[in-house]
Amino acid sequence: MRIKEFTESLQQAQRALEAFVHSTLGDQSALVEARVVEGLPADAIRKLVDDVHANLIVMGTHGRTGYNRWMLGSVAERVLRESPVPVLTVRGAGERPIRRILCPVSDTRISRDALSVAAVLAACFDATVTALHVQDPHAAHPAPDPCSWMPAEERARCSIRELVRHGDAAEEIVALASEEPYDLIVLGAPRRRFFEGMVLGTTTLRVVRHAPCPVLTVGAPDER
Repeated sequence: MRIKEFTESLQQAQRALEAFVHSTLGDQSALVEARVVEGLPADAIRKLVDDVHANLIVMGTHGRTGYNRWMLGSVAERVLRESPVPVLTVRGAGERPIRRILCPVSDTRISRDALSVAAVLAACFDATVTALHVQDPHAAHPAPDPCSWMPAEERARCSIRELVRHGDAAEEIVALASEEPYDLIVLGAPRRRFFEGMVLGTTTLRVVRHAPCPVLTVGAPDER
């Protein structure tokens, strides 16, 4: 009896998911495969990425106020930490076309990878990219040319604006995204090994929590 009830609940969930997809996307729902899988959410998402050879995960995040504004759901955080592919987090209805992309940069491999992704997306959507470097106010060296870290062939893909700000990285990224109408942030997000798991830097988590626009995180194990 329990097996029958479980099977029926999966079938009901499948029908509900298909109805949700259709009501959300209308005619475009024909382009979407709806699947219901069994398992813990983060583990099931990771397994399905491998099974279908996905190149991107898209997840909704909640816009909260007060104390909860500082929290990121455990499922979303695990997916961000462990995903082998880029993760796009979206808060609210992303109805605007992608015309302006913000990409924080530094002299690291993962940052250069993120800028290359931003350039490809900008070429696809006919968008412009702002390459932002946030300089530590206590840094001994002057701020560099952000695009000096970018290969010439990537720089030629789109229109790139270079910008340097000073202060806390997460605060400056979110502040700029709030001051100007950016449609997407592309963020290189190195993951560091901690015992047997992976952890994300606080800058990444703070930007994902507070950014006023979708954030595409391009992650990899720390190169150090």
